Amino acid sequence: MKAPRAEQGSQHITIRIRGHLPDRYFESFEGLQVMKLDQGETLIAGEVEDQAQLFGLINRIRDLGIPLLEINCCESKFTSEETENEYTNRD
Repeated sequence: MKAPRAEQGSQHITIRIRGHLPDRYFESFEGLQVMKLDQGETLIAGEVEDQAQLFGLINRIRDLGIPLLEINCCESKFTSEETENEYTNRD
């Protein structure tokens, strides 16, 4: 039985973590938007080329000891305002 192949092509991702990520770690997520949310969380959003890049980001978050709350992948790209509004308007 063959293992499933990783999806090809870029995807837009959002990663939500607990706490405000210190500015000194922003460079660890170069090429992605990092937004500090009002509710004491940080949102990392942007395009990843493939699953390997996504897993690299997840490993980086783990290595920094940051509590991971949520990961979303989708094919369509949202503007930073739409992305931030989605997460700041939650109950």
